[in-house]
This record gives sequence, C-alpha cells and structure tokens, in this order.
Amino acid sequence: MLHEGDRLSAKLFAVLGGRTEHRLQLRSRLPYYQIARSIGITYEECVRLFKQIQAGVTYQRGGKILVLDQMKLDAIAQGEYLL
Repeated sequence: MLHEGDRLSAKLFAVLGGRTEHRLQLRSRLPYYQIARSIGITYEECVRLFKQIQAGVTYQRGGKILVLDQMKLDAIAQGEYLL
C-alpha cells in the first residue's frame, strides 16, 4: 500500500516531462494564475508559495517548473521540512 508521500511522488512522476541537469521538468507549462485557480488561492499567494518551496522546486518565466530535489519536495509535502 502506498503512503501519502509515495502517492505524491507517483502523481508527480506522472506529469514529469524529463530530466535536465539532475532536475525534473514538468511537461506542461503552468502559469501562476492557472495553478492558483486550480487550487483555490490568489495569484499573489501562489507566488509566495513558490518562493517558500524554492528548496525543492523552482518556477521560471512562462510557467516552466523544475523539481530540484525530489526528497525535499516530498518532505515539504509531508510537513517534515521547515521552510
């Protein structure tokens, strides 16, 4: 049986496009406003959220999202990583 962190990892890998220099890049470009609308927060809150999780994920112009550290991202999702 999968734990919550494993499910998050499985979902993340389902949308990943490929690796670039030890980083995982999402297939689709997701602008801040699209992410914000899909999870029910404001654009500004979405920008602040990405600034808080920079240890595991980076957002680049045009909605390009790179996963820098999968383990840190999993820890953030599980509430085990202090931001």
